[in-house]
Amino acid sequence: MLSDLGSSQRDVLQLLQRNKDGRTIDEIAQDLGLSSTAVRHHLASLERSGYIMRAAARKTAGRPGFVFALSPEGGELFPRKYSWFTALMLGAVAREQGPDGLGQYLRGMAATLAASLKVGGNEAEPRLRLAALAETMNQLGYDAELAEVDASRAEVRAYNCVYHHLAQEYPQVCEFDIELMTQVSGRHVEHVECMVRGGKCCRFNLTLPT
Repeated sequence: MLSDLGSSQRDVLQLLQRNKDGRTIDEIAQDLGLSSTAVRHHLASLERSGYIMRAAARKTAGRPGFVFALSPEGGELFPRKYSWFTALMLGAVAREQGPDGLGQYLRGMAATLAASLKVGGNEAEPRLRLAALAETMNQLGYDAELAEVDASRAEVRAYNCVYHHLAQEYPQVCEFDIELMTQVSGRHVEHVECMVRGGKCCRFNLTLPT
């Protein structure tokens, strides 16, 4: 988050946010009233953190200078209203289709996502599908771990609810998780512990269909 950075580094990032083509060290120093040495120090730190990147050198009044620009990771430091917008959408669906309709809508979204992942289809070996499920959940930010209990049972624990406050208002959001896990793993999924309901993690039992 921007608040975790010093004021001068925040100023540099905001300057680059407003200058999408990037700025040279001398231009940043002039714009912010800092010394070139201080700017180099801040840029080096921001570059190590992945918040800025170097673009092609361009000619200036003096020698050609490297251009520093905001990286995609740096852009994400600035406030986004994804959750607010998502809440608006969920509320609209719930009002139009009711709670059951919202759950059905979310399950459909999960099935579409699972189909796009192409993990091998229904014929894929069950253990490969479990591995694909764990990888998919971690790519989505769930901080999930997989444990195989025996040949027919497995457990997934997710330690990060990626939409915790949304699920508090719309519990149907959990149906997205269950459907995604069902489609990717090819197993029956039972949600046995939930952080929204006071659990220490979101825990799912997965069993092969009988």
